[in-house]
Amino acid sequence: MQQQHNKHQRGFTLIELLVVLVILAIITGVVVQNFRGQDYDAAVKVVQADFRTIETALERYRLENRRYPTRDEGLEALVPKFIQRLPTDPWGNPYDYDITGNTYVIISYGTDGQAGGEGEAREIRSTDR
Repeated sequence: MQQQHNKHQRGFTLIELLVVLVILAIITGVVVQNFRGQDYDAAVKVVQADFRTIETALERYRLENRRYPTRDEGLEALVPKFIQRLPTDPWGNPYDYDITGNTYVIISYGTDGQAGGEGEAREIRSTDR
């Protein structure tokens, strides 16, 4: 009787296991593609929030000093009086700062940390908003 019971037990065949693995791989690929763009979009929102924080500190600096920091002084002129610490962009790079006359721009160089670039490696400027 024991032998007869074992004879009728059925396991998964190799083909069934392979089909399941292929289906899981396809589903995983679709999910990863959908979330990939969202990571970058979230990082851009962090950059924009950092821009607002730095801009507030720049305005406080201007009110007290009647000018913005020079390019040579850079954003470091804001620390620690106007901002506790300078944030870095979501990719771990410092923000750049440039000023011409009374117009400034804060720059994140994107995922590659280099000027220029395209797609996710493009620079993001405070004047882009």
